[in-house]
Amino acid sequence: MKVPLNVLIVHKESGDRKLMEAVLRGFRLRVQAVADSTQAAALVKKKKFDGIFLDGELPKLDGLELARLIRNSPSNRKAPIILISDEQSAIGLGDAFQAGVTFFLTRPVDQKKIAHLLNATRGAMLVERRRYHRVPLEVPVGFVGAGRAGQGPSTNISCSGILFQGDGSLQPGETLGMQFPLLGQFEPIHAQGEVARVDEQQRVGVRFTRLAAVDLERLQSFVGV
Repeated sequence: MKVPLNVLIVHKESGDRKLMEAVLRGFRLRVQAVADSTQAAALVKKKKFDGIFLDGELPKLDGLELARLIRNSPSNRKAPIILISDEQSAIGLGDAFQAGVTFFLTRPVDQKKIAHLLNATRGAMLVERRRYHRVPLEVPVGFVGAGRAGQGPSTNISCSGILFQGDGSLQPGETLGMQFPLLGQFEPIHAQGEVARVDEQQRVGVRFTRLAAVDLERLQSFVGV
């Protein structure tokens, strides 16, 4: 089952905020909408979004300040950011891109503009969704690297990586060859990856660096993105 995209709207004007929320929900997106930029700043620190719509003229933290905070957050640093501004806005394109803005929506906002922008940005949001979205997976992961081989049970998986229990010998930066099954599928997944982190429980987070196209398609179907 496909998981709907999850977006945040930060807009001070109630009318525009509700219009955008209604249109995006009509496209079966999950939407959270707020007017307060400090509330939004707290949200992006603790919750993951596939895309974020920002009013460029927010009180307290303005759109660019909030965009910079988003780019410094652990979960949303790569999420597409859409800046909503007037055609004659004082915000320069260079400043906006430097702050982390990826797309623009000009006022006055209407249903057609929102739908057109969503069509243009959906691909980037799906890429972000595939990068981070994880599902539980408990299967044996066989690995080979640095002249040694081992096996450990997995915890979860995404289209970009896997988390499994290591044996204490793996270190960040190492390259591994891996093989593991997907539940309900006969052929195992074969992947190459780089150890991104090892936690205190010796759980190993690996980022895939090489994956056959057919295996990537199987992973996308399994993860639901």
